[in-house]
Amino acid sequence: WYQRRVRGGLTLYIMGFAPGMGPLPWTINSEIFPNWARDTALCITTFTNWLGNSIISQTFLTLSKAAGRPGAFFTYAAVALVGMAYFFVFLPETKGISLERTDELFRSRKTFIGFKPHSKGTAEEVE
Repeated sequence: WYQRRVRGGLTLYIMGFAPGMGPLPWTINSEIFPNWARDTALCITTFTNWLGNSIISQTFLTLSKAAGRPGAFFTYAAVALVGMAYFFVFLPETKGISLERTDELFRSRKTFIGFKPHSKGTAEEVE
């Protein structure tokens, strides 16, 4: 019975993660860098992604002992929500914009904390 619950939970997780948050970093990374910097930038972001995965793997057992399993998951969920809010506010929409034009979009706005947030930037704003 326990194995079925674990298998079912893992299946539900993969079903939710694969079409949603799973490919999102790779999609964003392929769009936000200009052609002249794309290869180096993708290497750096891939390293950062794997570094983050490693940090979670290395801290989970310690955090789950200190805060309990629910506490560990809520801690990671809180960090993910902060990241999601940051990207929701500061990451401009690139739908309908060519790869070459995204460079102009990102140069036309400040995208870091402390600077103006976007108003759901669109292709019309860039033109």
